[in-house]
Amino acid sequence: MRTGPAAEGLLSGDDGRDLVLFIHGMWLHASSWRGWTQEFDRAGYQNLSFRWPGEPASAAAWRGIGRALPVSLGALQCGIDGLIDARASKPIAIGHGAGGLLAEILLERGAARAAISIAPLPAGLPTAVSAFRLGRALRTVSLFTLSWGSVTPTAAQFRQAIANTIPGDDAARLYEQHVTPGQPWPLLRSLLRTRRGSGGRGLTAGNRGPLLLIGAAQDRLIQESTIGALHQSYRRRHPGAVTDYQIFLDQAHSLTIDAGWRSVAFYCLDWLTRQDL
Repeated sequence: MRTGPAAEGLLSGDDGRDLVLFIHGMWLHASSWRGWTQEFDRAGYQNLSFRWPGEPASAAAWRGIGRALPVSLGALQCGIDGLIDARASKPIAIGHGAGGLLAEILLERGAARAAISIAPLPAGLPTAVSAFRLGRALRTVSLFTLSWGSVTPTAAQFRQAIANTIPGDDAARLYEQHVTPGQPWPLLRSLLRTRRGSGGRGLTAGNRGPLLLIGAAQDRLIQESTIGALHQSYRRRHPGAVTDYQIFLDQAHSLTIDAGWRSVAFYCLDWLTRQDL
């Protein structure tokens, strides 16, 4: 059992414990990891939640501003690199949505010891399919007509596309706590130019760290089959590395924040224990 003092969300220095870096996706605030950071702290990890450029202290404050900075995947990587470079050791990266893809990239680059990628966004041509699924789930074309600027999903759209397995009252509460503006187009454009596995400089087929891919069977944005295909692709590219795959049958894209989040978090903790991390 790891021991050590409690860690704050933003750390000024290492306390000797293994570091977990949490990376959220578009339209969610860093507060979406609050329950996770508490449970991981109890389990003996220090942790750090990455904030996107211009991200204020709360989701409500961000919605009050009503706009987000245009960011690409590369810009997010640069911000994360700055956090990692200030640490004494490589982190364990855990991400959701765009954050899941970023966690995978960190692992492929050798910048993370291990990664857990939850409902990750696709890269390359499959990005277009995911964007179409998002528009269909939102039941609107406004995402695309407004994608040149900031877009904040409505509470109804959040329930329809992201929190589609939970009661309306619960979805409304999660919306108030965690949903933020975002600029989809710059991120989507950079995703189209991104290819998984292209950043693995210095890695061989056997020395990449462990990777856990997690999906949700009721996810309207990221299909279960997409996660399965991604798992097979990583197994082919890194046959000597641990690449595991778990689907939560009754969960949707909101699986990191809704009532079932503890089941997901505890599964991740158990998996890290099995990897001796």
